[in-house]
Amino acid sequence: MNYIDDIFKRTNLQHLQSFLLQGNDCGEINNKAYKQRIDEARKAAFKKIEEKFDNEELDDIAGNIFDYVSVVQDVHMEIGIICGAKLMIELLAKSP
Repeated sequence: MNYIDDIFKRTNLQHLQSFLLQGNDCGEINNKAYKQRIDEARKAAFKKIEEKFDNEELDDIAGNIFDYVSVVQDVHMEIGIICGAKLMIELLAKSP
């Protein structure tokens, strides 16, 4: 296998997002569907929260968590669009 084949073998969106967001390699690739990954993380988080708080407090805390996650999601979506546009500009500048 030559070095070009190695590049294509390493090409993965999870590697790219990990490098761009955290500056490192993601290690292992998660092949589960997006919804499944989100659902599993939500279940684990809410299991811990439900152990600590009653229903009234749980609703309040869940609302705060969902507000936080929504803002983080919006910010990362905007960052992703900007990064995609910058990559497209760079690719177009180099195209023949």
